[in-house]
Amino acid sequence: MTLVWVGTGECERVVDGRWVRAPQFDYDFSVDQRRSKDRWDSVKSLRRRHPDYDGSAGERTVTWFFQAELKPAEGARVPLEFATSLGAGAGATDPQFRRATLELEANVSSMAPFDR
Repeated sequence: MTLVWVGTGECERVVDGRWVRAPQFDYDFSVDQRRSKDRWDSVKSLRRRHPDYDGSAGERTVTWFFQAELKPAEGARVPLEFATSLGAGAGATDPQFRRATLELEANVSSMAPFDR
């Protein structure tokens, strides 16, 4: 099965302890995901579209790869392992893929609001 998502993201930054709209960081994105029985391969492309984007959050156009390997179910839990362009990780989900817990050791900028 192949799934495709296309959308936009609106960004905010913390300034003096408050969230303030930051349109220069807004972006368009697309995700192409190919699912097989035991593996999902996803490619996400992001493009910061504002002409005043200054490059401080990374390249204007970025592409990431995510590969999720679905392990055999353990009762009501499906273990997952990840290989991504951001780092490797693991997690688990319910058999209907409605509630998942994922963790990866992210190789990201020190300015990113996360590292896991």
